[in-house]
Amino acid sequence: MDNLAILNVIDRVGQDVGPERNYDFVKPRTILNRRGPWGLAGLLGQALLLVVAGSAMGESFRFQWDRSPEPDVAGYILYWGSEPRQYHYHLPLGTEACQGNSCTAEVDLEPGHWYVAVTAFDQQANESDFSQELHVISGSLEPTLVYPNGTITWIRGCSYDILWENFSDPKLTLELLKDGVPARKIAKGTKNDGVFSWVVSKKVQPGEGYSVRVSGKQEADSSEEEFRIVAPTVISPAKGTLLEKANPQSIIWDPETFCGPEVEISLLKGTRQVLSIAPSAPNTGYYQWEVPPELKPSSRYRIKIAASWNKGCFGYSEGYFAAQ
Repeated sequence: MDNLAILNVIDRVGQDVGPERNYDFVKPRTILNRRGPWGLAGLLGQALLLVVAGSAMGESFRFQWDRSPEPDVAGYILYWGSEPRQYHYHLPLGTEACQGNSCTAEVDLEPGHWYVAVTAFDQQANESDFSQELHVISGSLEPTLVYPNGTITWIRGCSYDILWENFSDPKLTLELLKDGVPARKIAKGTKNDGVFSWVVSKKVQPGEGYSVRVSGKQEADSSEEEFRIVAPTVISPAKGTLLEKANPQSIIWDPETFCGPEVEISLLKGTRQVLSIAPSAPNTGYYQWEVPPELKPSSRYRIKIAASWNKGCFGYSEGYFAAQ
């Protein structure tokens, strides 16, 4: 069974709770901000601010992910623990946790490092594999880069919120690092408000070993764990393929490289769109298409796939293919 894709935090807010089916992807979301500290008695702070939490206090986090495109999903399970892939707590959730294409859950975490993942399950209790894992830090007083952290994936052309806390300088610099070396300036002199939204540039080379650093004049912090960046990838039709009219054809892409639960599929001739194949298809990595008989023969066709809710995330089939 394929792994669910990336789970990310959208909101830091302050109680522990103590198969073979592919549900495709819980797609990327990002942290927005912390909503407040909670005491060991479970008191939840409501301030929509970056609030300092003492060592005897934890925080509440709101996690968000995209609804699975599979039609028979009955719910989700959020898991977390203090060691990577060692989950001591879980929270079952029904589909009422989702509104529109997004699902959310809140959990309270005591001070420390926590690792979080999510799964989906159906009416027969078949459970998917774990999503990729998110690493969050609760109750820190040091200047801390909160997100990105963990075994996550960023996609070129998609937007992510970089989150930090406890920096004192009014203006900060954000950098993308590759193998610990600065690779790209994300922002210079940005306001120290705890969050910066960044669209991953198409100029960033796909690969492993990426991290983010936030720095002021005398303080800095970087991602504790490196992550990867991928480019939207269309696999089929391959270059030089001949598609015959009125015959079913498979369009295949890597769904982990497109953000969101749905994609838009188009047919191009050269650089010009000549046909909308599917304005809103589930981001499952597969779509069966029958070449229409009225399509004019050409050897310069290619497929474009774009994330439905983020048109900046798109990719093309490699090279041209023919239809006749």
